[in-house]
Amino acid sequence: MPSVAIQELENDAGHLVTTILSIRSFERAKQAYDAHCADRNPKKPPLSQNLFIAREIEFRVAEEDIAAAKQDTG
Repeated sequence: MPSVAIQELENDAGHLVTTILSIRSFERAKQAYDAHCADRNPKKPPLSQNLFIAREIEFRVAEEDIAAAKQDTG
């Protein structure tokens, strides 16, 4: 029911609902990005905006992981 959804959003002081929706959206974009990368067809379409954002987030997380690993090792 839309009224229940609106009430949940209004009562969500910690923005948990919007965080969950954002994570789900990213998950779908990441799955589409992974499928796009696995497609070896040279005529595949370019990355959409959502796929581009997923790629940027993936690279940023990888950079953070690499930096953390470098700090841990020395």
